[in-house]
Amino acid sequence: MKRWKRIKFLSGISVVGMIAASTFGTVVSMVRTFNTISMEEKPAQNELADSISTQLWIGTILMPFVLIAAIVWFVAWLRVRDFRILSEHKNRS
Repeated sequence: MKRWKRIKFLSGISVVGMIAASTFGTVVSMVRTFNTISMEEKPAQNELADSISTQLWIGTILMPFVLIAAIVWFVAWLRVRDFRILSEHKNRS
């Protein structure tokens, strides 16, 4: 049971961390892009597009890992729940 609790905790942290990292990276790159646009008269469009597109690719790469970690978290949640239900059932008997 302790193993499943640990797996549940780590996979939950992984899901939240990967979503936060991909979102934070995209927001930061867009803020930099808008700062560049506001500071320069004619910013290089290729550089602006590359900055945002790199962060979007990172988010795209992380999403399958988020899905896998979410599935692992769900399975661990079910296992922990099943252990609790069985232990409560044994205590009543």
